[in-house]
Amino acid sequence: MMKKSRIVLLKFLAIAGSIVAASSSQASLVPAGLVSLSGTGIGAVSTILTIHDNDGTEAGEVHWTPGGDVATGNVVGPNVQTKTQLFGDVGIDNAADIRIIFNASEPSGGSISLDDLVLNIFAPDGTILFTSGAFSPIFFPDTQPGTGKSGFAFELDLLQAALAEPHVSALNRIGLSAATSMAQGGLETFFILRSTTVPPCNPEIEVCGPQEIPEPGTLTLLGIGLIGAGALRRRRRKA
Repeated sequence: MMKKSRIVLLKFLAIAGSIVAASSSQASLVPAGLVSLSGTGIGAVSTILTIHDNDGTEAGEVHWTPGGDVATGNVVGPNVQTKTQLFGDVGIDNAADIRIIFNASEPSGGSISLDDLVLNIFAPDGTILFTSGAFSPIFFPDTQPGTGKSGFAFELDLLQAALAEPHVSALNRIGLSAATSMAQGGLETFFILRSTTVPPCNPEIEVCGPQEIPEPGTLTLLGIGLIGAGALRRRRRKA
């Protein structure tokens, strides 16, 4: 009876694991916490995208071509406030260290919804080497008022970081597309920083220390495992 119970539990966990793996493969840029750094206004950091519109919705993209940057949508400041960034210039040599910081500049720190955020990696000739997966919209009830007040960090999940890693090279470029809604002010800016856990860390240009959030799939699988283990213990007591 005990052997049969173990077999049932193992099959249950195997099925659950395959379901979790399938759902996690669609994950992409995920929240990595709120960061508060000094001196992050436009021109002080590696700003990659700036968007603004007056109707409450904003969307924009910047990508690299052999002729240079091309910006589309509600972008502000092409080639200055909106431009692709070289990996070599931002000092990132590991995909897991990429941090995209979303700085919403809403009146009185008001709310905003980040509806889309996609990271692209381009070769020097403009070839798209990597595109992050589908983004899950996030509503922020509060923001930090004013441009340069840092903001909300996003990172590639484990799967996306592994897929992006072969394309992290000093001469390759990072591009970004984003969309927001319920915006009452602006500008909305996105800049890139390197995350590091290896001292010394410069908080002016890096996100210092780990800001890891457990993968949803990991938590789900752990919960299923605990439920299954509890069921097995109950069967043993009855036996």
